[in-house]
Amino acid sequence: MADLDASGTDVVLVEQTAANTGCLVREEVYNPEEATEEANVSEELEKYWKTVKENPSDFTGWTYLLQFVEQEGKVKTAAEAFDAFFKHYPYCYGYWKKYADLENKNNNPDNAEQVFEHGLQAVPLSGDLWLHYINFIINTYKNETKGDAKIRSIFEKAITAAGTDFRSDKLWDTYINWEKEKNNLRNVTALYDRLIAIPTQLYSHHFDNFKTFINENIPKECLTLDEFLKLRQVIISNQEADTAGEDEDTNQDAETLADEVAPPGDEVPPGMETDGAKTDEPETKAVRKKIIEIRQAVHQQTEEEVSKRWAFEEGYAKYLEPHSVEGVRNVFKRACNIHLPKKPSIHMHWAAFEERRGNFAAACDILKNLEQTMSGLALLSLRRISLKRRHGRTNDVKQMYTDYISSASSTDVAGFYSIKYARFLAKVCGDLSAAKSVLTDALDKDEKNPRIYLQLLDLEMSGRASEDNILQVFDQAMGSGLSTEDKLKFSRRKLEFLEDFGTSIDKLLQTYDEHQKLVKEANAEKKKRQLENAGDAGTNKKAKVNGQREGSLTVTSPTAPPTTPDTSYYNSWSGYPHNYNYQGWSSGYSSQYYPPS
Repeated sequence: MADLDASGTDVVLVEQTAANTGCLVREEVYNPEEATEEANVSEELEKYWKTVKENPSDFTGWTYLLQFVEQEGKVKTAAEAFDAFFKHYPYCYGYWKKYADLENKNNNPDNAEQVFEHGLQAVPLSGDLWLHYINFIINTYKNETKGDAKIRSIFEKAITAAGTDFRSDKLWDTYINWEKEKNNLRNVTALYDRLIAIPTQLYSHHFDNFKTFINENIPKECLTLDEFLKLRQVIISNQEADTAGEDEDTNQDAETLADEVAPPGDEVPPGMETDGAKTDEPETKAVRKKIIEIRQAVHQQTEEEVSKRWAFEEGYAKYLEPHSVEGVRNVFKRACNIHLPKKPSIHMHWAAFEERRGNFAAACDILKNLEQTMSGLALLSLRRISLKRRHGRTNDVKQMYTDYISSASSTDVAGFYSIKYARFLAKVCGDLSAAKSVLTDALDKDEKNPRIYLQLLDLEMSGRASEDNILQVFDQAMGSGLSTEDKLKFSRRKLEFLEDFGTSIDKLLQTYDEHQKLVKEANAEKKKRQLENAGDAGTNKKAKVNGQREGSLTVTSPTAPPTTPDTSYYNSWSGYPHNYNYQGWSSGYSSQYYPPS
C-alpha cells in the first residue's frame, strides 16, 4: 500500500507479517532533494574531519568540527566527533558540558548523565563541571521520590573530589544553599563544620555566613540533640559557678518576683523554641555564642593555612627575581590573573616590581585594573596616588584626590581623602591656602569629624603660627557638633597652647573657666550613663531570678565598675599640670588609617 503524507513526501506503509509485530511501520521513500542536502553536509563534515585527522594537535580545527556537529544536532555524528576530541583533550571541561547538553536536548538524559560522569573522571577537580552536573541532576531528579538522596549523593561526590581545592567556594555555597532550601539546618551546620576547616580562598566569607546562620536560627534546630544538650550543660555549669558567691539579694528578689513567674510548663525551655516563639532569651544567646566560640579556633587555624598559600607565589617571585626578570613577570601574571585576581597585596607587589624596572605605564595599568575590580579600597587608591606623585605627575594627583573626594561613599571617607589631599598641598606643593580650603570644604560636609579639626590645627601651627587663627580653629571645633568628650580634649589642648604660646592672661583664665564647665558637663553625662547601666543590670538580675525559678539558665552581664572623670586634672589654674598627651589622643584617630568602605 502506498500513501502520501501531509507534507507531500512519498512514503510507503509496509504491513509486517511477522507474528511478533502485527503492526505497520512507517518507512521514508527516497527523496532526491533531501539526499542532495545530506550529501552536501556529509562533504563539509568530511573536510572538518580531514583537518583534525591529518593534524590531531590542531585544537582550533577540533573546535570548528565540534561547532559544526553541534549546529547539525545529530547525536550520532556529534558523539563520534566529541569522543575523538576527548582522546586528545580530555581536560576541556566546557566541551564535556556541551556534549552532555546535546544529549539532553535530544531527550537522552541517561546518556547526558554518563557524559558528565566520564568528564568528571577525566577532570575530577573541575568545580565548574561539578556545578554543571549538579544543576543537571537537580533538574532531572527534583520531582523523583528519592530525588533528594540522589542529589545529595552527587553533592558528596563533588565535595569529596574537589571540595578541598583552594577555589572550591562556589561548590560549597551551592551545597549549603540547597540544604537550606530543604530546611535541613543540621545538615547545614555539619557542612559548615567541614568547610571552615578547609583553607579556601573565601574562608572568612564562609565563617561570617556561618555566624549569621547560627544567629538567625534556633540552636536546637541547628545542632544534633547530643551536641545541643552537651553545650547547654556546659553553660549551666559555668553559670552556677559564676553565681555561687552572690549575696542573699537573689533570694529576696526571687520572693518579690514570685507572683510574676509563669506556672511550670507554660514556657518552652530556652534554646528550644519553635517558629514564632522567643529566640532572644539570654540562654539562647549564650548557646549561640558558645557554638561560634568552639569553631572560632578552627577558623583561626584555617586562616593561618590560607596565609601560607597566599604568600607562596609572592615568595617565589622574590626568589626568582635575581635569576629571571621575565620569569618573575610571568609568575605575577599567573598569580594576579588566574589564582589571586582579588588579592590586592600581590597586585601591588607586581606594580612595585614593574616600577623598579622603569615600567611606569605598566605599574599604573596594574593598579588601575585592580581598582576597577575592587573599588572603594583606600589603600589601593593611595598607592595609585603615590605612584603618580613619585613620578612628578602633580596635576594627576590633584585630579585623583578630587575624584576620590567627590565619589566617596560616606562623609567619613571623604574626610579621610580631604586630610590626605590637604597634607599633599601643604607639604609637597607648599600651598597652605589651598590646603586650608580643602579642609574647610570638608568641614562644611562633616562638622563632627575631629580629625579634620586636628589637621587644620596642624596647618595653622606649621611655620610662623598665628595665635588668632589657631584659637579660631579651637573655637570652631568646640562650637561644633562634636561630642562632649571630644570637646574636652580640644579644650585641654587649647589650654596647653595658651600656656605655652599665648600672649594674654585674660584669654588663658577665660579658657580655664570654660574648661571647668566642660568637665562638669562630662561628669553629668557619665553619671547618667552609670544610672542607665545600673537599670539594665537590675533588669538582667530580675530575668536571672525568673530563669532560676523555672529551672532554666539566664546569662547575665556583670555590671561595669563605676568610673569617674579625672576631676583633679585642674585643681587650680596655678597648679595646671603639663602632662597632656596630645600624641596619645590623636593616635586614636590616626590608627584608623583606612576608613571603612
